[in-house]
This record gives sequence, C-alpha cells and structure tokens, in this order.
Amino acid sequence: MVQSAALAKAKVETPVPDLVVVSGPPAGPAKDRFFVRTATGLRQDVLQLGRRVFAATAEAVVALRRHNPLRASTVIAGHNELEERRLRIERDCLALLASTRTLAGERRLVAGLIHIARDFTRIGENAVDIAAVARDLPAAIRAQLPERFWQLCDEAPALVACALDSLSARDAVGARTVCERAQSMHHLRVLSEAALFILANTSADLLPSIFRLSSVVRNVERIIESASEIALQAIYLTTGRVERVDPDREWASLRFSLN
Repeated sequence: MVQSAALAKAKVETPVPDLVVVSGPPAGPAKDRFFVRTATGLRQDVLQLGRRVFAATAEAVVALRRHNPLRASTVIAGHNELEERRLRIERDCLALLASTRTLAGERRLVAGLIHIARDFTRIGENAVDIAAVARDLPAAIRAQLPERFWQLCDEAPALVACALDSLSARDAVGARTVCERAQSMHHLRVLSEAALFILANTSADLLPSIFRLSSVVRNVERIIESASEIALQAIYLTTGRVERVDPDREWASLRFSLN
C-alpha cells in the first residue's frame, strides 16, 4: 500500500508534457490550394529545364556549323546541371504525390511533368553527343557537307523551341503542329544519310568523319522524337486527352478526361 501511494504521488507530481500535434497532409480546400501551388512551381521548373536544354541544343548545332570547340565544350560541361535539375524535379514530384491525397487526374498531371523532364534531359544528352562531334570534327569537311544535312540539324533546336512554346502557352494546336513536323522529318533524315555516304565514296579519308556525322543525324532524329513526345504531353496537360499520330497523320483520341 505504501509503495502504491508513493507511485500515485509521483504520477501526480510528474509534469505532463505538452501535446505535440503532428500535422498530416492538407485536406479539403487547403489541399487543393497546396496541390495547385506546388504543381505550378513544378511546371515552372520543367519549363526552366526546357529553356536550358533548348539553349544547349542550339549551341551544339552552332558549334558544329561554325567549328567552335569552345562552344561545344560549354555544352558538354553543362550536362551535369541539366541532370541535377531533372533529378530535383522528379524528387519534388514524388514528394508531392506522397504528401497529398491526389485524384487520378492529379497523379497523371504529376507523372506527365516527370515524363517531360526526362524527355528534355534526353534531348540534352543528344546535344552533348552532337557537341562532342563538333569539338573533334576537322574543320575542312564542313564545307563539303550537303545542305540537307544542315537543314536537318537546324530542325532540332527549332522543334525543341516549338515544343517548349506549346507547353508554356498551353497551345494544343501548336503542339500538334510539332508532331506533324517531326513526322515529316523522316524523309529528310534518310536523304541526309544518303548524301553523307555519297560524299564518303569520293574519298576514303573522309570515312571516319562521315561515320561521326552519321551519329549526328541519329542524335538529331532522337531530339526530334523527344520534341514530339513533349508536344504530346503538352496536348494532354492542356486538353486532358491522350493523343497520337496515326501513320496517315490523322489524330486519334485515346482518353478524354483527366479524372
């Protein structure tokens, strides 16, 4: 009894700590405001990544055309920053999904931003490969390159810029135009490669450079494909529809609602 009384007295005299309220994820209107504010910030981060990727792509093409190893080296050195930005965007997107109870449409929106960030980073990787060729390619061969090759190279930053503009302006019509232009570039790629190998037949000494320039053609093709993918995501984020281009260039809607 004496021990029980002592324990009871100790419990009474022991101060009770203040309750610590651990806040959960926002709910109701507060959750909606939190999601919109965070998603808007993430979208701006993706657009900023896209602007830097466009600048890197344009610089790589200029370095190739003008034989500017310094510009090419700048593009190569800047790739790590693009990768870090992409990883930060993905981390923030996943954190947003983990911190709020999102609807299906909201989850698809965040997933679309992750997809676009990855496509922009792939374009940056292709720009680095082009810059590496530009840095090491002999200057003398540039004057012999066919005009179709340069026309194809110029299309790469142009389509990236158009895809970025359609994403920024929420312009579904402009995004569809990007996809159609990308599809029409296939024949130009084939003609460019054919012209390069015709040039290679004129001199065996040109073969190493021609093979490296063929890799530029393939990198440009991948840039154009990634720009088309970004444009398709821009259509989805703008209209809520997942669309694709059929071989006959007619558009088909696969899904209609974000929710």
